Amino acid sequence: YVTSLVQCELCVVHCLSGSWKKRAHCNTSTTFSFNSEGYVHMQLPVFKNKTKPNVLHMQLRFRSTLPDMVLYYRGTVENFVSLELVKGSLQAKVKSGKLLWASYPGPVNDGEWHTVTVTMDERLVVAVKGPGCEEGCQVKNEGRNHLIFLQPSSFQQLYIGGAPQKYVGNLSSGKAFIGCMEDFQVDNKLLLPQDLSREENSGLTLGCTKPDWCGDDPCMQRGRCVDMWVGASCQCHRPYYGEKCEKGRSKHLTSKECNSKCY
Repeated sequence: YVTSLVQCELCVVHCLSGSWKKRAHCNTSTTFSFNSEGYVHMQLPVFKNKTKPNVLHMQLRFRSTLPDMVLYYRGTVENFVSLELVKGSLQAKVKSGKLLWASYPGPVNDGEWHTVTVTMDERLVVAVKGPGCEEGCQVKNEGRNHLIFLQPSSFQQLYIGGAPQKYVGNLSSGKAFIGCMEDFQVDNKLLLPQDLSREENSGLTLGCTKPDWCGDDPCMQRGRCVDMWVGASCQCHRPYYGEKCEKGRSKHLTSKECNSKCY
């Protein structure tokens, strides 16, 4: 919507989520998708938040159906801030001298859009807004970590949607993100998907489209359909097995025959 001040040249444009104003129009998309495992690497300027000099700030909107993934990792092995999905819950970590972490129970892997903001000043704060928390919810870690502002150069490396193998030891899930992101902000500066390098992830695409994989219930024999974002997986009741629970035997199946999908 547009709030007019004096005349069109002086309009204030308020963009909806997923778009960014360029000149006087919300015509630049801020939405991008990860359809395969990988990550995007960015070299950031030395950490300096002009709005609040002593606050590290990360914000984005995302949607996915998978429970365990890395949304981003910023920093080095010794000093970092990270955000992950762990069993459907959000987990933020900050380490600079000592490790602080905060967890929002969720679940947030429901396929709907969720906004999450991670800030670190005197304490670590995770703010979430989305289904079940329309007015916004917060979790905090009151621990102090002043060293984070004495080592700003440690936070110049940003990995979106995953992280290199050498950082996996600092993470709980370690799996790459599959799903959609938009309105990604670092220290109150918006990152546009057009500026992201696709060298590490050829599955990065602009926009966000996803079929309802379980809408037609592809699983046979009362199998349970699980939306894996890029496809469907069927959890079969014994003695049925197969991609769509289409196979069955009267004898007891081995774990190899079930392929971890029988229950």
